[in-house]
Amino acid sequence: MNERLLRNSIDTLESIRLELHGNVEDSVLDMLDKAISDLEEIQQGSKEISARDVLNILGQVLEKLPVLVELIRILSIVLK
Repeated sequence: MNERLLRNSIDTLESIRLELHGNVEDSVLDMLDKAISDLEEIQQGSKEISARDVLNILGQVLEKLPVLVELIRILSIVLK
C-alpha cells in the first residue's frame, strides 16, 4: 500500500471532518471517524487490507457527502 497516499487520505478526511463539525448530522461525523480510524489501523499495520478496500472506505465517505462528490465532479471537468 502506498504510505503517502494513505497518509494523504487520512489527512484529507480529518480536514473534511473539521470543516463539517457542527454543520452536519452526528451520523456523518461518526462515519468519518470510522473511516479515519480504519485507515489509521491500515497505516499502523494492525489491519491487513487491499487498495480496493481503501477505495471502498473512501467511497462510503463520498456517498454520505454528496456536496463533495459534486465538487470532485466539477473539478474533474475543469481540470480536463
